[in-house]
Amino acid sequence: MQNEIEENTTVAPWTDERFLRSRIVLGSEGLERLWGAHVVVVGYGAVGSAAAEALVRSGLGHIRIIDADVYDVTNTNRQLGCECSTIGKPKVEVGLAHFKALSPQIDAEAIVSFVGAATMDLVLRPFADGSAPTLVVDAIDTLDAKVALLQAAYEAGLAVYSSMGAARKTHPEAIRFGDISKTEVCPLAREVRKRLKKIGISKGISCVYSIETVDSSTHRANPLSRGGCQAPAIGQSHDGDCVVWTTASRRSHRQIDLQSCRINTTRREANAMQRGNEHHPRLSHLLSPLKHHGVEYRGLRRVAPPHRRGELGRPNHSNSPTPQRGDLGRGETNIIQ
Repeated sequence: MQNEIEENTTVAPWTDERFLRSRIVLGSEGLERLWGAHVVVVGYGAVGSAAAEALVRSGLGHIRIIDADVYDVTNTNRQLGCECSTIGKPKVEVGLAHFKALSPQIDAEAIVSFVGAATMDLVLRPFADGSAPTLVVDAIDTLDAKVALLQAAYEAGLAVYSSMGAARKTHPEAIRFGDISKTEVCPLAREVRKRLKKIGISKGISCVYSIETVDSSTHRANPLSRGGCQAPAIGQSHDGDCVVWTTASRRSHRQIDLQSCRINTTRREANAMQRGNEHHPRLSHLLSPLKHHGVEYRGLRRVAPPHRRGELGRPNHSNSPTPQRGDLGRGETNIIQ
C-alpha cells in the first residue's frame, strides 16, 4: 500500500497520509504552500539539522542544505544524523539520504561546501524547478560566513531566519525571537549587529537568540539564571533585574544554583510586584516551586546596577542591606524570602 502511494505521482504530494497531522494544523492550503516553498538551510550542525528535519517532516517540498563538515563522534549528543555508522561522512550527504527516506517525492539538494562571499551564488542559486529560495535558515556558527550570508540574503530581498549563540545554554525559557535590532545579552548577536551596521544593515533580519548568560570563567550557564529566566516582550525596554533569594541560599552556594533565578523587569513592573506582594502573577510564578521548601516572601530591595557591581556572579550575602520599601528606581531588584 505504501509503495502504491509513493509511486502514484498523479496524487498531490501534500495530500499524502504521512502529512495528515500537519494538514490538521496548517490546513490544506497551508500545507500546499509549505510543499511549494523553497528553503535553504546553511549550516547542518545541531541547529541546522533540527530545523531542516522539522521542515521536511512537516511537509516541505524543496530544501537545500549546505555544510562542508563531516560527522565527528563528539557530534553525537546534539546533531541529528550522527551515528556510529555515519562518523566521517559529510553531514549534508547523510541528511539528503535521510530526507529522501522520510519524504520520497521531496526535491532535496546537498552541497558540500564552505560558505563565504565567493560561494554565495552557489548557496542562493535557483532550485531545479527554476524557483528562487523562499526562505533562508542561517545556522552558521562562524562569524564571517554568517555575516556574508545575512548580507547576501538581505540584499537579494530573501526572508531569513538567523540562529544566534546557543552554546552551553540550558534554559529554553530564555529563548527569544525578534529583529536583529532588538537582540540583547547574546554576544554573537551583538557582534553580528556591529558588522551588519557597518555595511548599512541595521534591521530587517529575524533572529532566534537567548538572553541566558554564561560565566566567562567556567563557560557554564550563570547560576543566577537557573530556575527561570524571563524578559520583556520584544521591543520593550527594561530597567534592571529581579533576583529571587531564598533563606536557604544565604547559607549555601549550592542552593543558590537550585533556588535563585534572574528575570528582567521594568521599574513599573518592579513597583507593581512590591504593591501586589507575593500575589503578583510574576512573583507567584517564581515563588510557587519554592514554597514546599518552607520559603516565605519578605519583600523587595534595590541594589547597585550590574555595571557598578562588576561582572555578575554570586551575591555577597554578608553585606546584604535591609530591604527598603518605596520606589525601587533603576537597577537590580532583589526579591527576598
